[in-house]
Amino acid sequence: SGAPPGPEVGTRRARARVPPGPVLGGRLAMEPGGDDLQLPEKEFRYLAGTQERPWQHFTGRWRAMRPHLERMLQGLGADRPLRIIDVGSCTGFFSLQTAYRFPEADVVSVEGSVGIGNGTAGTTGTMSDTTRQILRTDAVQTQLRWIKRLGLNNSFVAPEVWDYRHIREMADGNGPIADAMFLLSVVHHIDKASAPCYRDEGLTEPDAFIELMGRLLCLSPRHFVELPNRPWLAPAYDRYGTQRAILE
Repeated sequence: SGAPPGPEVGTRRARARVPPGPVLGGRLAMEPGGDDLQLPEKEFRYLAGTQERPWQHFTGRWRAMRPHLERMLQGLGADRPLRIIDVGSCTGFFSLQTAYRFPEADVVSVEGSVGIGNGTAGTTGTMSDTTRQILRTDAVQTQLRWIKRLGLNNSFVAPEVWDYRHIREMADGNGPIADAMFLLSVVHHIDKASAPCYRDEGLTEPDAFIELMGRLLCLSPRHFVELPNRPWLAPAYDRYGTQRAILE
């Protein structure tokens, strides 16, 4: 095609050169010489009822994740496209950062909108109704708007609700569905949405959640997991004590 070669990550050549960032208040969204998008806090902050998650929780988690993700991707071959799945992407902060920083990877943002921040969108109606409800949420609209602004052809939104039954079907398929997966403060919402599935399967807590978590971990060989604090997942904490023990 005559296009200039894109940047390289490890032995893999990126499929597209990273586009310049948009102007935000007279400066680029990406600081000169930096690797991270400087996204506006007012568009990406997360309100859970009356509680607002501090902005440094977003920026700090990304700074901690990025070098590990980079090492992960460098260790992969070039025989196929990479895929990263961000489960419960909300406004897409981590998906956008990842797609911008690693243009050689397809980043899929799974948003079901069943958590506190998005109300009850995606919990009722037919599949087409659910899809429309999720796509209309402020969170997903924010992400779609920034995908367009940044020209991120490797960033996609999957408006669907994940529950135990759906996750089990994927885990029982033909191996992992992603090279890396983000599970950042989302598994307790999936656990809650899975309550009807647990009843149908005769599962009780905390075994139901452990079964759910095990199936989720089968979907990718690499995970970034953030579990919630109590009172979420109380039966699992009662049995295992700590977040590390729950995951192990």
